[in-house]
Amino acid sequence: MAVVARVRFSSKFRDQVLLDGVLDGSNRDFLIPGGEKAVHDPGGGLKIKAYHNTRRLQESEFEVVESGGLGTGFDTVRLTAFAPPETSSVFADFVAA
Repeated sequence: MAVVARVRFSSKFRDQVLLDGVLDGSNRDFLIPGGEKAVHDPGGGLKIKAYHNTRRLQESEFEVVESGGLGTGFDTVRLTAFAPPETSSVFADFVAA
C-alpha cells in the first residue's frame, strides 16, 4: 500500500497589491496594507517591484523602508523620483515575510 504525503503550501507571493497612501501630488510614502511586511533582499534576489499606474518603476525611482525603524520589517515604498497625483495608482509585487 502506497503512502501519499499531502503537503500544503501557503503562497507568500503578492501580486498587484494596491499600496495605501495619499495621492495628492506631494506624498511619496506608500504602505503595504494589512500590516504585512515584505522580504526585501536585493543581494539575494528577492526585492519589491513597484509600479505607478501600469509602468514598472526603476530601482532608482523608489526605495523600500522599514517605517517602524531598523529591524521592524519592510512595509513602505518611498518614491524618490516623483509624487503621484490623485489620479494615480501605486502598487507592488512582493514576497510576504
